[in-house]
Amino acid sequence: HMLRLLLGGSSVDDAVVDRIVEVAAGNPLFIEQLLSMLVDDGRLREDDGSWVLVGDLATLEVPASIEAVLTARLDRLTAPGRDTIEPASVVGRDFPVEAVRHLVAPALRPHVDDELREVADRGLILPVDDEDVRWALARARADRFVSRLPQGLDQQLGERGVTLSGGQRQ
Repeated sequence: HMLRLLLGGSSVDDAVVDRIVEVAAGNPLFIEQLLSMLVDDGRLREDDGSWVLVGDLATLEVPASIEAVLTARLDRLTAPGRDTIEPASVVGRDFPVEAVRHLVAPALRPHVDDELREVADRGLILPVDDEDVRWALARARADRFVSRLPQGLDQQLGERGVTLSGGQRQ
């Protein structure tokens, strides 16, 4: 059922669904990343409101673990994409774009936004908007603190003047 929801309610062959569910062993993240990998690779494509497997199901090579799927998807990024996402992963699950800009090679800094957009388009990171940031601040009970800052989410911090929000949010 989840797999069909991830595919936007479009129909998909039951044999494909069975194969993906079997390999993923019911792990939702594994299912999501596996679908994304198949779409990235052109093995699964939408055709007139229905998802179609390209090629024979018997030859469908599926990585054995979620780690292998993520590694395969990261390996398919362009070199600048990998060189951008690697320092972002060091920062943590949530990262300000400005922090990544400071960590990448100087030649890559002007292209950080484009590279992160490409990585986000592939579903490897999730952009976050102001509403998401405010919700997280409220859950952490830090919203009152941030609201008292003269510039709120755009408050500059530290010697480098990085804003609290990091400019764009990823």
